[in-house]
Amino acid sequence: MDVARGVYRFDVKLVDGIVNGLASLSRLFSRIVGGVDKYFVDGIVNAVAAFILRLMSPLFRAAQTGFTQNYALVMVLGLMAAVAIFFAGDIAAAFR
Repeated sequence: MDVARGVYRFDVKLVDGIVNGLASLSRLFSRIVGGVDKYFVDGIVNAVAAFILRLMSPLFRAAQTGFTQNYALVMVLGLMAAVAIFFAGDIAAAFR
């Protein structure tokens, strides 16, 4: 019975101590990495998104006139650009 108690104490003191210590270390490391991700990485992403938003919003605001003719014109120009890009190789071959 003394051997079983000795093995139990070894397990409780040493093995569980190592496991609990590594768990605490892992939690600390995950908090550090989570903080870096939350404040540094996400901060950079949010800053870039805000910069692009400030850069592009005047262009989009100017394009939103409320006139249906302007929206139709933009759709037709976009369709023409898409067709030109799709057939760019054929168009280039025709002029060679």
